[in-house]
Amino acid sequence: MTYAIEDPASPCIGICQMNDAGLCLGCFRTLDEIEHWWDYDPKQKWTVIAMAEDRQARYLDGETDD
Repeated sequence: MTYAIEDPASPCIGICQMNDAGLCLGCFRTLDEIEHWWDYDPKQKWTVIAMAEDRQARYLDGETDD
């Protein structure tokens, strides 16, 4: 039996401002990830969300090398 992966909603929260590292300060996605969001399949979207959450955690911990 095959299960479908749920298509996640966009992580955009309407704070669309890019920092010097090229990350949106609202959703912590790269510009490329934002531009291609609607082209990604659900698995790719979940991967982007996981990476963005990791970036946000590192940013909040003071790491700015991303």
